[in-house]
This record gives sequence, structure tokens and C-alpha cells, in this order.
Amino acid sequence: MASHDKELADIQVELQSVKRALQSGGQHLGMQGEALTKYLLQLNEKENILLSKQLRNLSVNGTFEPLLPAAGGAAGASRGGYTVAATNGSHQPARPAPAGA
Repeated sequence: MASHDKELADIQVELQSVKRALQSGGQHLGMQGEALTKYLLQLNEKENILLSKQLRNLSVNGTFEPLLPAAGGAAGASRGGYTVAATNGSHQPARPAPAGA
């Protein structure tokens, strides 16, 4: 496990501890209330930075796997009666409402 992976795991464990302390009104590292909420935000920011680095490394190394499967073919894939088309970021017009709706 790389050092960034361990650091990320450690932060995620600590985030859970901080959240539990906030929910119960308890303390974490001697902090509570507003100070603990600020600490939670800082930990979230650090987690986001490490996740971003991890994602960049995956995409640079060519091992990036999308979270969702790609739409089949250039035209798109059928999903529940409509077609999901690959786009260049522009929005498609809304489908008309089904008859009788």
C-alpha cells in the first residue's frame, strides 16, 4: 500500500471518529462543537486532495476504470425505453411525454 493510500485510509477512519463525536456531542482530540466542525471540514478537504491525486495518478498510468460502464456503441445504449446518446457536453431536448400521461 502506497503512503498516500495509507494516509487516505487514516484520514477516512479519523473522519468517521469525528462524525461520531459530533453526532453524540462528544469530543475528539479535545475539540467539540464549532472547533470540531472546523476540523471536520479540514479533514474533508485533505481527503478530497488525496482522492484527487489518486484519481490523477490512475488516469495518468492508464489504469483508470470509469465508475459506470460506457454506453454501448457510438449511438448510445438503450436504457428503460429511451436511448442514452454520447454527446459533446451539450444537452439534448427533452423527450415528449408518453401518450396518455
